[in-house]
Formats: sequence, structure tokens, C-alpha cells
Amino acid sequence: MIIILFEGVLDFLFFKSFFTKFLKFKNVGNEENKEWFDKLLNHGYFKDLKNFDTSKIVVLKKEDSEKKDSEFKVMLISIGGKDIFKDTIRAFIEGHRVLEKKIFGKIEKIIIVVDIDAKDKIEDIEKLLENKNLNDKFGSLVFNGELEDIVLLIYEVIKDRLGDNDKKAIKEFFDIISKRYDKDKEKHNKKRKVSALHTAIGYRCYGHLFDELFERFKLNDLDNIIELKKFVEYLGIKKD
Repeated sequence: MIIILFEGVLDFLFFKSFFTKFLKFKNVGNEENKEWFDKLLNHGYFKDLKNFDTSKIVVLKKEDSEKKDSEFKVMLISIGGKDIFKDTIRAFIEGHRVLEKKIFGKIEKIIIVVDIDAKDKIEDIEKLLENKNLNDKFGSLVFNGELEDIVLLIYEVIKDRLGDNDKKAIKEFFDIISKRYDKDKEKHNKKRKVSALHTAIGYRCYGHLFDELFERFKLNDLDNIIELKKFVEYLGIKKD
């Protein structure tokens, strides 16, 4: 089992789509996900954490192509509240051996994913890991920017694979944003452009948008998205 911790719900949904639509992992299902969540909620390290019960958890699995009758499992956790993000990470650090013994079995890795704005939040955690000699068990992925930057990079890679109506609608949305908000902060306009993609091709929800993007994303496209390429290499996952 590999456990991946996210500070935000959108990051969680983005990587859920990355695993299911691009890497072809399967969701274990709502019932088993709830069982895993209940085990964590009832454990001493987490039951007293404020708002942890509002966290989102999904467990995804894929057959290991190199090991017969073996599965590769990942658990994605979106922490329920930014104010408890560091406390939750500390709970995993302090309790990972007990969690292995009582809940998970062997935990291969626990990975913390944040964007550049939250990098300072994990600096103390990284020092704690170093002091406890846990760098082999824990790791971190820091986006070189924000999630919106990666979403827009993926769009640039796959945009020619969209239908004509979608391409036309997105171009019109982007033109309006460029003209109407040309003096606004680039950070705000990135969010407007992602919202435009949401409206055009992922209209049900942001999870739908990320699904649509990753369904068109190909193996050689990883070379264009450095963070995702590093992430796959770091996990040791092979794309079929």
C-alpha cells in the first residue's frame, strides 16, 4: 500500500483521475473505501483530530505486471481541513508502525502532495522526518506552481484531440478572459481559464473535467508534464 496525502479536494480529484483514467487503476468500491476510512477514524491517532472525519478517502488497485497474483494499491486521502494538514501528517509519522501492524499491513510509502504556495507547511515535517530517519518511508511532491498550472499544461498537450465544438467554445472563453481581464492578476486568470475548461468539457464537476483530460492523455505526453513524470517514476509504477 502507498498512501498519498493531499491538502485540497481538487488535488485529490485530479490524482484520482490520473490513476483511474491514465494509469488504469480500479476503485475498490464505496463499501471497501468506507471500511478503510472507518478503521482510520476509530484509530487513536486520528479519532481526536478535528475535522478529520470530513476527509475523503479512495483506495485504488491495479494488478502488478511483474508479480503474479499481486496487486499494486494506493490510498488517496484529502485532508478534511487545511488547519489539520500538518497534524494529520504528524499522526501518520508517529503512528505508521502501529498502522502497519493493525490496519494496512506493509506501507511502502507515504507521500505528501502540495503546491508551491504550501511548501512552507511541510518544511517542519521534512525536518522531523530527517530527525527520525524516516526519509525512506515518507516523501513529498511539490508542484512547481499551482494545480491550475498543471491543468492548463495538460490542456495544451491534448487540445487538438478535443472535438471541434469544444475547441471553439474554449477558444471563445479564453479570448474573453484575455480581453476582459487583461489587467488582472495572472493567478486569477489561470483559475478563470480552468473554470472555462470545466464549463466546456467537464461540466458535471471538476472530477469530470480531470477525467476528460486524462482520457486523452498519452504515455509520451508525460515528457511535457515534469511533475507527473517525476511522480510516476517516484512511485515505480509502470504504465501499460
